[in-house]
This record gives sequence, structure tokens and C-alpha cells, in this order.
Amino acid sequence: MATLRTCSAKALCLLLALVLLCGALSGCKPGGAPVGDGSGTAGGQESGTDAGTSGGTDPEDALLLFAPDAEPVTIWVAQSFYSDSAVKAELDIVLATVRKRTGTEPEVRSDRMAQAEDYDRPAILIGPTVFPESGQASCGVKSYDFSVQRVGNKVLLCAPEREGCVSAIRYFNNMVLTPQDKESETLVYSAGMDYRSAHEYPIDSVTVAGQELTGFRIVIPNGASNSERYLGDYLSYHLYEQYGYRLRVVTDTAKPAAAEIVVGQTNRGEQPTEDGRFSVRVQEGKLYLTAADARGYEALYDYIGSTLLKGGKGADYAFAEGYEESVPVPASLEDGTALVSERYGDVRVMFYNVFGGINEDAGPSSVRLPFQLDIFATYLPDVLGLQECSPPRYWGIGILDRLQELGYTEVPTSRGTDNFTPLFYRADRLSVVDSGHFIYANGDEADSKGVTWAVFADRETGNRFVVINTHFMYDLTVLNSNQEDRVKNAGEILELFAALEAEYGDIPMIMGGDLNDTLDSPPLDLLEQGGLSDAFSAAGYKNNCSGKHPYPVYSAAEQVFVTYYAPTEGHEAAIDHVFTNAAAHTRTLVYLTSPYALFTSDHMPVIYEFDF
Repeated sequence: MATLRTCSAKALCLLLALVLLCGALSGCKPGGAPVGDGSGTAGGQESGTDAGTSGGTDPEDALLLFAPDAEPVTIWVAQSFYSDSAVKAELDIVLATVRKRTGTEPEVRSDRMAQAEDYDRPAILIGPTVFPESGQASCGVKSYDFSVQRVGNKVLLCAPEREGCVSAIRYFNNMVLTPQDKESETLVYSAGMDYRSAHEYPIDSVTVAGQELTGFRIVIPNGASNSERYLGDYLSYHLYEQYGYRLRVVTDTAKPAAAEIVVGQTNRGEQPTEDGRFSVRVQEGKLYLTAADARGYEALYDYIGSTLLKGGKGADYAFAEGYEESVPVPASLEDGTALVSERYGDVRVMFYNVFGGINEDAGPSSVRLPFQLDIFATYLPDVLGLQECSPPRYWGIGILDRLQELGYTEVPTSRGTDNFTPLFYRADRLSVVDSGHFIYANGDEADSKGVTWAVFADRETGNRFVVINTHFMYDLTVLNSNQEDRVKNAGEILELFAALEAEYGDIPMIMGGDLNDTLDSPPLDLLEQGGLSDAFSAAGYKNNCSGKHPYPVYSAAEQVFVTYYAPTEGHEAAIDHVFTNAAAHTRTLVYLTSPYALFTSDHMPVIYEFDF
């Protein structure tokens, strides 16, 4: 290294030319440089080949990077990482190291600025750049991994994702540049410095018709339904987390390719799926995932993570050509999904706090609403009462128009689209005889706590019944700590029941919604003392569920719900309730806890059915 340090500028240029010529003669073409095999270790820790930290090598084996009398190589960064603050911070450290050791200032540029002549010059390439060396050498580097290697006259810091890119730059500074001979003002990249990290992933291998999934892409229909689009995004995320590779999601307008996972009803020639089932099959090298409806895709989503591609130490999946399975969509009262195909009463009513709040980490309203609409279309309640239908977060994104597309009409109120507790009904089956709305006398919180009610008549039988949709006050402290407001709410509900009974006689009356209290609380005790009955106690078909859980967690970058929670307590902890008068013959009270319901609110839809 002393020889390199004392060379003149002319000698350095000659040496650099010899190095490049040596690299070319040795056959070190793009994609041809060896990469350390490094085996993975438990807990997702990195391991890899020894990078070599002495820097004491034969000059003929070294690629000159930075020296006082030589033009420094350019650092090209993939456009996708170029403006990232964490990447910039790590590069600043690299530049400081180079500046201190050699007195030079390398240029850092976006790969989108590269000209034709730049492709032949020595360079450091960071991330998936447009340079051909990056495209070839990045193959096989998994999502959280990175590699540092030489390909021809380039040093590549390969990483498909931001986290790996940051790690690659840090490794390059700490293990390649910093340990080199402190007496030398020259920094080189030598043989033996190549390194590849290797995390351990829950799934080791996935093959379709003998081909590893690394080269596949995910295809969804152009104009995909909410369920088809989400399954494609979820599958991409799931494989990224569990398998280490991120597969691109494209629509079927893209030219067909040999290696595809096809989701939904595309133009790729998939077969129709029987109602009540979803299917997985391999045909002509493609993996097809299809279902007949939203509930089928919801079940298929669950099946992928729990069975089809379940992560686990050493998991290895192979789907041979001709593989096919047709799976019945699960149906159970435990999660409420039995009600997709079964009705136990004359009338079905759904009450649902849709969570119209501003916690964007739990998913914007515009993301959650399509899943809620899928729920409404799947279970088709005759009457639908919503709480926290917050304007403009719900009215502003077109909930009324989209419910109308499903056949629902809103019960008219004086508040119009400023109603947080709207009531909807299937106009093909029911008509409205009378209706009303009021805000509780002690109302606050933007007048969001109130009542919408309607007297309905069955168009075929003429039978009448009342549905009251409400949201009781919330303390904004701790539930049950101060129930004075909710006691007043309960009193106003009893007054409404009395007025409607006086006007319409002994007809079924159902009141439900988010009452913000448990059954053993003073407000709900008052309702029972006033002659109303808790529907859960009378229901013959029910599940023992609290109907509430922590907020889900949504990743805007991944476009999926990365974490969601199921209720863990029994009905004794429930705060969403249904109360009735004696004329309502209760059949069913079920809290819906399938994935779409868990995604979209911290409350579960409550499905209630009764007979006349």
C-alpha cells in the first residue's frame, strides 16, 4: 500500500487502467462476481462471508475507489432511495470517511441522471439502479437482506428494500472503507471484501410447477373488486414478510407472462368458482386463486396465511402442475359467518359502529369503507343502523351512493348528511311509515350522540315494527367511571318507546347500537327496569363475544392491515347491545368477527334477527 500512497497522478492513472484491464481479462462481467454464501441464523440475524478488513492486497486485485490524486468514482443511488433521509444519513457518513482519508469529495447522484458514457465508468451502485450490473446482481437478494460485491469496474451495494439499503451502506463504511490501512490515503475494493447478509425467513421455498416464486408477479383484474385487489396486495406483503421476496402486483392489462399468480376473475382463462367455495390450482405454470364472492375471498385470505403459505421454521411449499383444490368457505356461529347462508328470523337488523374517527394509523375511512360495504352486501340486513358515520369522513366519500347501489335507502331526517347515526333499509322489502331523529339533551361531541328511528312496514305482509339506532354518550375518561350522561340517554330512550307504543300499539320494537356500557351498569339497568329486554339473553342463536377490540394497524406503504385483533372477552364486557320490547320474538344475536370486520373498526357488526 505504501507504493500506492507515493504514486504520482500519472502513475495512478496508469495503475487504474491496468486494474480495469485486468478485471476485463479475468472475465468479471456483470452478474459474474462471486458472492459469499453466508448462512442465516435464528431470530433474523445477519451473517455472511468475511469482508476482509486489512486492506492489504495485491494492487492488481483491487479496484481503486478514492485517492488524493485520482478522480473519485461516482456514487449512483437508485431513484427510489435517493431522497430517503435514512439513506442520505448513512451516505453522509461514507462521504465523511472518504473526505477524511483522501481529501476527495465523491459525487452522489440519482441513477436517473446517468448518461450513456456513465455505464462504462467505475462506480459505486446503491440499490436497484438502472445500471445492468444492479439488475443482474440483485437477483436472489431477499427483502431484508443486502449484498456488497464487485462486478467488473463497479462496486454494488445491492438491496431491494430501504432497510437493506441502509444496512448495506453502513456495512460498506464500517467493514470495507474504515478498516483499510490507516497509513494509506487510498481506498480500494479488494478481492475478499464481497459480503452477503442472510436473514432466516419463515418460509424457505415456494415453487409452482417446479419454478421458484422469485421471478413471479401477481395479476389482478383491471377494475378489480375490493376483495380481489386486497388479496393481491396482501399476498405480495405476506410473501415479502414470510418468504423474503416482494412480488409486483399488476393488472391483467399487462401482457401475459409465464410466471404469474393470478388472483380473481381476470382475462387469463381461469375457471369459474362454485358458490360457497374458493379454489387454488396450477395450470400451465400459473397459480390461480379464485372465489365466487367477497366472503369467499375473505376466507381465501385467511386460508393463505393459516394453511396454504403458512410461515414456520423450514416451511417448504411445492405446487406441481395440475395441482387443484376446491375448499368450502367456512361457516360458523362462532364468528357469525353462518349467517351468510342462514336466516333464523323474519327480519334481520344490523347495528354497527363503523369507527368514523381520525386515527389514520388504523386505516383511513376511504380504505375501510369498501370492506364494510362488502359486509353489508354479504349479510344483507333488512335494516342497517350505523354509529360514528362521521361527516365528512363517511358522507364525503360517498357512503350514501354506494349503499344505494346495494339497494338501500336512507331513513330521512332533518339533519341530512350531518347525521352520525343514520338508519338505512331495503326499499324492495320495506316501506317507512314514520321516522324521526333527535340529539340527546346533554349532547356534545359535535352532536354525534343521538337517535334515528323509523316505523317500518313489510311490503308483502303489512307487518309493522320499529328500529331505533343510537349511540350513547362517552365519558372521554374511563368507561363506567361516570354514567350520569348515559343514564339520561337511557331515560330518553324509554320515553321514545312509550311514545311509539302509544301511537302504534303492541308491535316489535328494537333498539340497538353502541351504548358505551356493560349490562351490569346503571344506564342499562334502567332500560331493563323500564320494561326492555336484553336480546342476547333471549337469543337462541348467538356467540359469546364482547364485540370490541383494539384498533387495527394499517400500513399505507404496504396497503394492507398489518395487525388486527379479535375480541378476547365474553359478552359480559360488551358495550354494543340490542334491547327489545315483549312483542319482538328474538331469534339471533351474533357479533361478526371474521377478518373484514376485524379490519375496519374497533367494534364488531351486531346482527339481530326476530320473528313477528
